[in-house]
Amino acid sequence: MLNFHIIKATYLSDYSVRFLFADKTLKDFDFRPYLNLIFFKELKDTDLFKNFNLKNNTITWCNGEIDFAPDTIYEQGVIVK
Repeated sequence: MLNFHIIKATYLSDYSVRFLFADKTLKDFDFRPYLNLIFFKELKDTDLFKNFNLKNNTITWCNGEIDFAPDTIYEQGVIVK
């Protein structure tokens, strides 16, 4: 769904990122609950975590080797007013 497309991502602090989606919704998302999952353990290194990119309208790390589902961010993120 187009609404889930991430247009912009801005690092906030710790493991939190602010996202602007295609439908102009602005949401903050805390990745801490996911960092113990095998796929995301590397991201516990905050220097690595801060070094994300947007690729194919989603957030990625390590040259696209690690990514996170934008629909999860959209559905579970906290709306910024």
